[in-house]
Amino acid sequence: MKKTVLAIGLVSMLFGFNASAQKIGIVDINKVMSSSKDAASIKSELEAKYKPREQKLLGEQKAIQEEIKKLQRDDSIMTEAQKKSLQEKIMAYRKNFEAKGRSFQQEVNAAQSQAMKNLFDKVKVVVDTVAKNNKFDVVFQKDAVQYIAPGNDITAKVIAKLK
Repeated sequence: MKKTVLAIGLVSMLFGFNASAQKIGIVDINKVMSSSKDAASIKSELEAKYKPREQKLLGEQKAIQEEIKKLQRDDSIMTEAQKKSLQEKIMAYRKNFEAKGRSFQQEVNAAQSQAMKNLFDKVKVVVDTVAKNNKFDVVFQKDAVQYIAPGNDITAKVIAKLK
């Protein structure tokens, strides 16, 4: 019974929507986001902020690799105590490095997510403005629409307004 009522409600909404929507537009959000100067700026800012730490981590990784090479190279001339000591040192370095690497990656991901959310919020405001200025009743994302007349694509207008 609930499914029938739900289906009738959905059909009613669809017919009501079709009757009231006169002008439908689409926007390619992926194209807008990638074309934005803000997106390039975000990438540059994040690189500038995180590149030094990334380089430091790469240096630590190289140091660990050097210790591993030393262990492999000098294995035959080292005492068991020396081998064990070096192996423990390598394990400690690795554990520390992996923890730093995870923390770094989480921080970078969080910063990227927040920056992209802020950009998306800005894009949404511009899409709303362009849609209102061009008297669109509804704007869908391009991926959700199989076909739309070329005149209803507002992507270029949104990109131009963002710049």
